[in-house]
Amino acid sequence: MINGTLTIEMKSDWHIGSGAGRPGSVDRLVQRDTHNLPYIPAKSLIGIWRDGCELVAQGLDGGEASDWQQWVIWLFGGQQLPKDETHNPEITPRGAKLAVRSAHMPKALQEAFQGNVLLQSMVTFVKPGVKINPHTGSALVDHLHFEEMTRSGTVLHADFGLELKSLSVQEAKIAKALLVAGASMVERLGAKRRRGAGRCTIAVKELGDLKGAIAALLETKGKPPEIPSGKPPEEGDRQTEKLDIETQIDTGWWRIELEAETQSPIIIHKRTVGNHQETQDHIPGTYFLPPMLKHLSEYLQKPLGNALIHGDIVISNANLVIEEMRGQAVPFAIFEPKAKSNETKIHQRLGEGVSEPSDGVQLKGLRRGFVCLDQTVLYRDNVDSEISVHNTILDKKQRPDAEIGGIYTYESIPAGLRFRFEVRLRDYLITKSAVNPLDKFLKSGIPAQIGRTKKDDYGSVRIRQIDSGKIGSENIAEANGDLIVWLQSDMLLRDARLRPTTDPKILGQKLGEQVGVTLTLVDKPKGGLPPIDQLVAFARSSRTESWQTKWGLPRPSLVGLSAGTVLQFKVKGKIDQDIIQSLVVSGLGERTAEGYGQLCFNHQLLTSKEIKAVPKGDGPDSPKAKILSEKNTAKSEYDYARVIEQETWREMVRRAAGAIAAEPGKLVRLKALSNNESNLTRSKLGTLRSLVDGLKHTQDSARVVQVLEKMQGKEKWNKDGTLACVKKIVEEPEEVWNCYKEMGCNFSDYRLTDRAEADLKKALWAESVRILVDACIRSHRRASEPLSSFQEQTNG
Repeated sequence: MINGTLTIEMKSDWHIGSGAGRPGSVDRLVQRDTHNLPYIPAKSLIGIWRDGCELVAQGLDGGEASDWQQWVIWLFGGQQLPKDETHNPEITPRGAKLAVRSAHMPKALQEAFQGNVLLQSMVTFVKPGVKINPHTGSALVDHLHFEEMTRSGTVLHADFGLELKSLSVQEAKIAKALLVAGASMVERLGAKRRRGAGRCTIAVKELGDLKGAIAALLETKGKPPEIPSGKPPEEGDRQTEKLDIETQIDTGWWRIELEAETQSPIIIHKRTVGNHQETQDHIPGTYFLPPMLKHLSEYLQKPLGNALIHGDIVISNANLVIEEMRGQAVPFAIFEPKAKSNETKIHQRLGEGVSEPSDGVQLKGLRRGFVCLDQTVLYRDNVDSEISVHNTILDKKQRPDAEIGGIYTYESIPAGLRFRFEVRLRDYLITKSAVNPLDKFLKSGIPAQIGRTKKDDYGSVRIRQIDSGKIGSENIAEANGDLIVWLQSDMLLRDARLRPTTDPKILGQKLGEQVGVTLTLVDKPKGGLPPIDQLVAFARSSRTESWQTKWGLPRPSLVGLSAGTVLQFKVKGKIDQDIIQSLVVSGLGERTAEGYGQLCFNHQLLTSKEIKAVPKGDGPDSPKAKILSEKNTAKSEYDYARVIEQETWREMVRRAAGAIAAEPGKLVRLKALSNNESNLTRSKLGTLRSLVDGLKHTQDSARVVQVLEKMQGKEKWNKDGTLACVKKIVEEPEEVWNCYKEMGCNFSDYRLTDRAEADLKKALWAESVRILVDACIRSHRRASEPLSSFQEQTNG
């Protein structure tokens, strides 16, 4: 596996659209990441890289799709073909060997822009455009539009991974050479790239240089090596050794608590509705099972297949971290005020009637999110998913087309969230000297790839260890002789006819058989329909759809009781604490190794009435932005930050000038000029503005001051101090900045680099003076114009 970084340097303004606009302002907005900065999505990046490789392959194949084109498919994966092209739908598309992540600005720039909205907005600018009539060559009526463009000079980085395990040395050399040559063919990306926007260069240092790639391709003399078949191993080559688990003594469990932080959005498929794909709010243990099992087998040097089937390995679901604790699926027996008038007050309805509280507040049950209990304080939180719009491009049209998918949306778990899960192993699987069998995997630092579309924009998580140790036994607290069961994950059960079932009675029967007691649901009071005096069951069913990737076919639906189900049973017999504690660890039902069937008994949250809920907080404060140092920052990053810093100051000057022009007399320092207190005519004001417009550099100030002094000596110019105000602004460099400071402009809060403020002021001085004088003159004219009848009515 080769891991490296793509470096994309933008040579011109560029636009990667989000598919949305700002009504009344901008028609097409730039797509931004979680740092509110423009970025290049991996789907766009890998698509343009593939186009470059296809151009190289087409040239090597002599203009026809042949052997070299098959290498492109081997690297990037098979593409879905339009309906009118002949293909076999039963053949699964070839998976990609190349995985590319989204391209973002360097971390130093992200930290410098942190929390400053104005600085972030200056990375882009709004560009007007029109649609031209192809017949007349003139602009069409009602076709003016505005697009947001990202400024040129941006340098972005994207991580990539290339799997070459099945290739020989020569084949790997050819694969890398093709990718390097394809990257060199990419000259533009993004929207309007055929009209000058999006010019760029892509560098891939880890795969070699372009000169070496060309030499490697020429060595083949137009005939590439055969592509690896990628067929599964023969039956005789498969591992047939089994672990002897029959003679092992059950001495307990080991728990390894891990934390998975999402490095990119993650799609955990829930269901597909039309062209919209929904996601779950947690990461099932199913997604962690393959990589964990692989590394456990390598470390323990044992075949773990039958141990997994026997239930001696359990990987729980990864739930959201709340207050540095692993959250649990919210129990359906918890209710809150419907109007959320008091979020700190919750109602535990198990054993209560369905009538509303005496204070008349309407209640509703909690159906989503996670909770954790710290003594008698309940913390709640949930995962707010985000939605992204994508499209599939038809090569012939170079546009999205419904024949191969068109426009579709993904709902995903956002990046930057933390989830915790547990890997549980029987004692006999780990030697006494073992500290952590996953230590090698965790120290590698390579993010795991899970979920859907994990080869590009989605699915990257970084896993770290929280704790490890042996699970001891704890007595289950009694609840008036009853057993309250809370499902902390979905549970899969079958009835006597082996059909999937969601009947709570079947759960009581299966659980009773394991514990050695008889469990029956607490009887509801006789009388039929409500009012019901006692609520003893809060159950919902769940249905999970999945896909068998190797077969290219859907798997059977998994129907069971949903996480959060709460049931109350009567116990007949004596509960064996060791057995019931073992069930807490191993789970109940089918597929417990993947996190299904996790439960707990008589939890304090369901047996206590005195629980205080803490409302969801606003989250931690954003870290303060960091100033870039010229010594410790790459030159390209530092130069780009200086450009954005200067544009931000320029925007602040424009905004202040607009406020001066809109409100005559607001600037006290130049009140005589801006509030119609001078006797200057419009022609004289125009002469004054033309004179100041001649300021291009600080060296021009002496010439303008000299002209102003001559104008002051003439009788036709008034003596009210207007020219003296303008002269002071031109003559004293700091005066113009004092004027803007009076308007509320605090330039020190909008810094990106350690560049001295004096340098910035010197670079923008002439422009700032011109804008200030022009704003004052416009304010003067506004004050001198008679009010319209509408303005008179508005002003009273």
